[in-house]
Parts: sequence; structure tokens; C-alpha cells
Amino acid sequence: MNIITFSVVFFVLVVFLSHLIVPRSYHWEKETISDLAARSNKHKWMMQLGFLGFGFLLTIGMIIRLINNLNYPDFFVLFYAVAIFLSGIFCTNVFSEAKKSLDFQAKMHKLFAYIAGCFFSFSIVAYIFVSTNYLAVLFHVSFLFCFLLVAVLFHLSELNIIKIPKGILQRFLYGIGLVWLTIVYL
Repeated sequence: MNIITFSVVFFVLVVFLSHLIVPRSYHWEKETISDLAARSNKHKWMMQLGFLGFGFLLTIGMIIRLINNLNYPDFFVLFYAVAIFLSGIFCTNVFSEAKKSLDFQAKMHKLFAYIAGCFFSFSIVAYIFVSTNYLAVLFHVSFLFCFLLVAVLFHLSELNIIKIPKGILQRFLYGIGLVWLTIVYL
């Protein structure tokens, strides 16, 4: 197993374990994975470690890959990894919807999460342009479409425009991204 695949397995394992020790007030359908690292959660360290570890391991994996094979789409994945790492430094506030005013830490976490999403999208687009066969292009276009569709739905849910729970949408968003990373870098 290469370090990139290991970073994905590590992150999925930490998310799973974080769900096992989360307070009863946390509802996975409504709350995000980032909320597992909310400052109100006494076990926030575990999910913070998940973001930091995933970002760090993926960064190391991408640096090694870039040293061995300079491929410009990998730079976008590297920037995605760094943004994920930085999002792990900062924590969201609390799960409770009524108390979700954003302070500096929460704003920084959200900013780096958005930056990560943008770089992830850029990496798929870059792979579309460097792909040399029709099936590879179709693969990347399909994942980009799914990723962007779920991202838009997630933001509409955050704005209460649609009634699909944002926790479910975000988990689909992560799932799409982690599957793409695993397949591309297997």
C-alpha cells in the first residue's frame, strides 16, 4: 500500500472511530465531519488528528510522487493536502445550530476546507486535460460532475435552501473524493 492510499485509509478509520466516541448531541446526518473536531467535543483531538494526519500523509505522498514523476495535476492534489492539513489546525465551534456564530478559528477552518475543495476540483480538471484516452477522460469527467453536484447540494443545504441533511451530503462529498484519490493513485 502506498502512502497516498494509506492516507485515505487512515482518514476513513479516524472518521469511523470518531463517530464511536462522539457526544449524544452530535447527529451525523445533520452535522459535518468537521463538527467531530468541534471545540465543544471533548474528543475533538481525534478528528483533528485525522485532518492533520491525512493532510500530512497525503502531502508527503504527493511530494514523493512529484519527485519521482513530475505531473502537473499532482500539484493541485498537493495543495489540496496542505489545505486539509491547515483545516485541521483550526476547529469549528459547536454542533448546536443555534450557536453556530463563526469566530476566527471556525472561519479559518471553513476557509481552508473551501480552498481544499477548490484544489481538489482543479486536480480533477487537470487530470482531464492530461488524460490521453477516452476512458480516462470519461472517468475524470464523471467524478468531477459527481463531486461538483454534491458540493453544490451541500452548500444549498448549508443555506437551508434544500432539505437534504448536510452531514449526509458532506459524507458523500468526502466519499467521492477519497474514492477518486484511491483509484488515481493506487
